[in-house]
Amino acid sequence: MLRLTTLVNGAREIRPLEDGAWFIGRGPQCRIRLDFPDVSERHALLTVSRNTATIKDLRSANGTYVNGEPLTDEVQLGGGDVVQIGESLLRVSDADEEECAAADADEGGETAAAEAVPTAESEETAVYTPDPLRELRRSVQEQIQRELLKRLDMKRLTLSGVDQAELEAKARETISQIVNEVLANGRLPAEIDPGRLEEDIFNEAMRLGPLEELLADDTVSEIMVNGPEKVYVERHGKLQLADCQFMDDASVMSVIERIVAPLGRRIDESQPYVDARLPDGSRVNAIVPPLALTGPTLTIRKFSKKSLTAEDFVRFGTWTPNAAEFMKLCVHLRKNIV
Repeated sequence: MLRLTTLVNGAREIRPLEDGAWFIGRGPQCRIRLDFPDVSERHALLTVSRNTATIKDLRSANGTYVNGEPLTDEVQLGGGDVVQIGESLLRVSDADEEECAAADADEGGETAAAEAVPTAESEETAVYTPDPLRELRRSVQEQIQRELLKRLDMKRLTLSGVDQAELEAKARETISQIVNEVLANGRLPAEIDPGRLEEDIFNEAMRLGPLEELLADDTVSEIMVNGPEKVYVERHGKLQLADCQFMDDASVMSVIERIVAPLGRRIDESQPYVDARLPDGSRVNAIVPPLALTGPTLTIRKFSKKSLTAEDFVRFGTWTPNAAEFMKLCVHLRKNIV
């Protein structure tokens, strides 16, 4: 069964959603009542049927927004979509999936999230199985990361006016010192490459952690972070579990803050979601507690560096060759296209 999470002025309410029509507004006849001046009497219509939900704006005065974009037509809501009506935030999710995720977390198992669940087709390739070497790397990285924070107060240096280049140089120097000390004491396992370890710790401390390599990988079209150990990527239309991890929820949250801060946005309990674009055009969607029930999650839809041509659309099967020729002719003749 689907359920609706409503966040109003920091207060969260969760209710089950039965099949049927759910009017949203401040009128007394609305099943989802938001009694605020910026909400219309009948503001929007949420339709639930067979475990799917769609939402439609009912010509409201102030509009309905999905992931920060104004709603112009009826759309189907996914698990990660956030609806904004006035100052209220709403999210539809699958109750069964979130209960399973919570049970896994309680048992100390994997951290699951309903915000970007892999498709059934990709389930075989996206199953998480613990890797002893990965766990060892993670343990060593956590210890060095803690030592780095003891020796280098990032926040104090930032507030003191140290520029980014100097801060990064200090961080690299300190990380190198710590790793060399660990090597000299014979405490670094032979399976771990010191150079790669230094780079991973630097990215975690100063940049976007394990996302750095994924963002630079042109074969990756989408990145989905559903928890520290659940980083998925889409390559050539197929979802895969990436060979990287965050240390914990705090690391995921730190990366989300680094992404949204340069965009002039903030994300916290009072504003628990952000939908924005990176300078290269990539789209970012982040959700944090209390709206996200299983920890901070992040989705990055990368902007293609290559402009698609009519031939590409034919190759993908989007257009037939005749349709492509027709569209080219319309453009050359400067015809309006609806």
